[in-house]
Amino acid sequence: MSAIYGMCHWGTASYEPVIQNMEEELHKYKIDRFDTKSIEQVEFGCGLQYFTSEADREELPYYVKKKHVLMTADIVLDNRKELLQQLGIEKTNVPDGTIAYEAYCKWGEEFVKLLRGVFAIAVYDFNKETLFLFTDHTGSRCVNYYNGKKGFVFATTFAPILKVCPEIKLSEKWLVACGALQTPDMEMFEELTPYDRVLQLDAGCYLKVTEHSFEKVSYWNPLLRADTMAFSDDMCKQLFLDTFKSCVKDVLRSSGNTAATVSSGLDSTSVASVTAGFLEKEGKKLYSYTSVPDGKMEEDGGDIYDESWGPQILAEKYKNIRVHLVPCEGMDGFTKLERLVDELEVPTKSAPNMMWIDEIYKKAAQAGCKLLVKGQYGNATISFGKLFTTMRCQLKRGSFIQAYKEVRAFGSRHHVPRKKIIKQYMIERKEEKRKEDWLLDSYVHEQLLQKYSIGCVIDQTFETSGKGQCLSMEQIHNFQFDRVNLAQLGMYDTRFSLIHGILVRDPTKDKRLIELCMNLPVECYAHDGIERRIARNYMRGIVPDDILDQYYRRGLQSADYARRIQTNWDKISEDVLEKLSDQKLLKYFDEEKLQVLRKKLANMSEVSKEEQNAICACALNMYSFSVLLNKNGAVRTKVTQ
Repeated sequence: MSAIYGMCHWGTASYEPVIQNMEEELHKYKIDRFDTKSIEQVEFGCGLQYFTSEADREELPYYVKKKHVLMTADIVLDNRKELLQQLGIEKTNVPDGTIAYEAYCKWGEEFVKLLRGVFAIAVYDFNKETLFLFTDHTGSRCVNYYNGKKGFVFATTFAPILKVCPEIKLSEKWLVACGALQTPDMEMFEELTPYDRVLQLDAGCYLKVTEHSFEKVSYWNPLLRADTMAFSDDMCKQLFLDTFKSCVKDVLRSSGNTAATVSSGLDSTSVASVTAGFLEKEGKKLYSYTSVPDGKMEEDGGDIYDESWGPQILAEKYKNIRVHLVPCEGMDGFTKLERLVDELEVPTKSAPNMMWIDEIYKKAAQAGCKLLVKGQYGNATISFGKLFTTMRCQLKRGSFIQAYKEVRAFGSRHHVPRKKIIKQYMIERKEEKRKEDWLLDSYVHEQLLQKYSIGCVIDQTFETSGKGQCLSMEQIHNFQFDRVNLAQLGMYDTRFSLIHGILVRDPTKDKRLIELCMNLPVECYAHDGIERRIARNYMRGIVPDDILDQYYRRGLQSADYARRIQTNWDKISEDVLEKLSDQKLLKYFDEEKLQVLRKKLANMSEVSKEEQNAICACALNMYSFSVLLNKNGAVRTKVTQ
């Protein structure tokens, strides 16, 4: 993998070079080698990371004078053998970038449809006088771009673009949307970033750019061809297992050890189980990492606070798993936040999770791991499924008897009266149609929320992808392929890969698995009284039963985040309250609400446990915004309207 960057200068072949200035902004990341190439009006660069055995032989940027095509790429291919055969290349150790180059030269821009893996690729075709910018099907390797008066600039991160385009200002629209809700969701608009007109290329898309034209092409959109198959459980199970195992197997190509983030949930344990099985055949270990509380916590019978039992059960079944519990002793959500905002380049709203995610990636890299697998997207694919969603879809197609059978089966399995289930279903359907004021507790200025119609955008999002437990098939599919959500995931995975020098892969986000899950009938997701059924039934025998049969309790990530902050409060309070008193915040956030927040923080021991969680989460978000605004304040004092 790589960090790519470059510029196509418009209007003249005579220009002041910028490529070295762009490269300097990437020196803080763990990159093994930098290379640049300048031809005519085009400058391309690449910061290579050696994740695979072929990576150290990569020649990127790559240029063949006879073909007059220049390419730079951030790429790991999953279908190398297939592409080598199609290209007629006999050598098996050809680097991924070279394969992609030859594929473009043979098939043109359509080549991107044939690539499978994770990538961001820039191509300048001198014969066509056109620059192409590609990202992979799910946007797992993000790339940003800015089309200015002097030229087209692109980079994996924002800093190289900002370095050579000092006219760029912060984007008010993005910041308002990001800060509107106290949730981990940061993105609300496709392609927008914290910087005005600096855009993040959407998943499954590419650009065709000349000095006088600009075209965005969507080359993969599974929503356009989702076609539900008939329900045959044996066939669906075999299709799923074959596809899922292939998705996992194809990512297990690295020059070092393999790590996995593992909780007690269905998604990460499914990925880890299949991964461990493949590695065991090769005599290799799987290094599992699990976030756990710093000290004991009393559970209330609902959520699971300490998820260490999940990986420990896995290790009993798969002897090649080496369990590592990560308590992040003495840390809290603020501990790494200032550094992470700088390196991630966004005001992260998942600070409690970012703390242990960062620590896990660091420890995995120190253990010689070059690859880390996870199952983060599994909530949309392998572990999706609610009874009421199945009922809704069956009722819509007139299968009333089958819907009632589902009620009966669920009631029998979970000892719930049928009347109660039906009543709750009606309540859920009614609640789905009820309009809610999602912004009632927002800290963002009311006029800014109205200016960008944030409430309407949120309503539209819920209408498109659903809310609650009664989704239509269309809403399910929109949830499974959501370019805004994919952009946020790709941004985090790409930057953490750069920060720690470890390739992050999620087989539950593979294009083949998304396509299959969109074609599976709703009964695969919830049927015969079993919710989240794909993982629970189809992974039986692969994932330990103790994990699959955990119906009534789910792990709660960062369960002790407020307790950590309260424990460290005497040491961190001065810094936190100072950040939350930053006048720059008042451009976006209500001063009175910030004052109330600071007062509650200062007297945290006097508020309820539930309110402690809320004010700590809010404080982390505001702190994060303050860091970003101060980082950019010196050179970007104005904000675009």
